[in-house]
Amino acid sequence: MRAPNPVLAPPFSKRRVIECRAAKIATILIDLDDLLIKKTGSAALSPQARLLLGLLIHGSMQMKVALMYTPLSYRAFYIMITKLKAQALIQINGVEGDRRIRRVKLGRRSAPIIKLLAANGHALAEKVSASANLH
Repeated sequence: MRAPNPVLAPPFSKRRVIECRAAKIATILIDLDDLLIKKTGSAALSPQARLLLGLLIHGSMQMKVALMYTPLSYRAFYIMITKLKAQALIQINGVEGDRRIRRVKLGRRSAPIIKLLAANGHALAEKVSASANLH
């Protein structure tokens, strides 16, 4: 199981608590999806969902690490990234000192996703687990 490292609000703030809860649930969902892929060859989560959940867990990632969260080709990944960026669900920033590296992180419009996961994520994880018969 991956260790949560959420997008970072001040310690002990209400926002930070919500982000930590959502990151924990995101970890569970990705682990369930990985197990489902291993058992059946099919995924329950879309590539966009897997990327957003991965960003929720890690805060930000290098672009090539983010690519590994999805089953997409390099070209399809960049098309998806462009659409998510246009919707302000993610941000892409260069790394100072190395123009080859770009980092991706959650954008300003990702807050509702975080709140939804924090409020309803355990029920969602249980439904995915039960429907896939993963117990």
